Amino acid sequence: MIIKDLKNQEMYEFVNWGIECGSGWKDLLDNMTDEIKKVFPEMKFTQIKEKFGTLRAYCCSAPEEAHGIIEKYEELSHTTCEACGKPGRLCGGGWYKVRCEDCEELGWRDG
Repeated sequence: MIIKDLKNQEMYEFVNWGIECGSGWKDLLDNMTDEIKKVFPEMKFTQIKEKFGTLRAYCCSAPEEAHGIIEKYEELSHTTCEACGKPGRLCGGGWYKVRCEDCEELGWRDG
């Protein structure tokens, strides 16, 4: 899934496979990159995706403080609907996704 209009595009310069998550996490990604850019303006991500239903963001040679910021937003993804961005919960049987009640009822499988 390509999320349009992300802030801080230069931080995704080395993301080889695109950003592989739903548009409901756009605000999480924008807020995460805003926070990181203030402290580490040269940092670049190598991969951003959904894995086991939650956000994963990978970067090369990031300082420990940057990893703490990334972990905070990965944790926030546990309760943010990947499809629409509303509060949600981890659901699924073999394929996990975070969905709000509305998106879960609609059967949204893609973000």
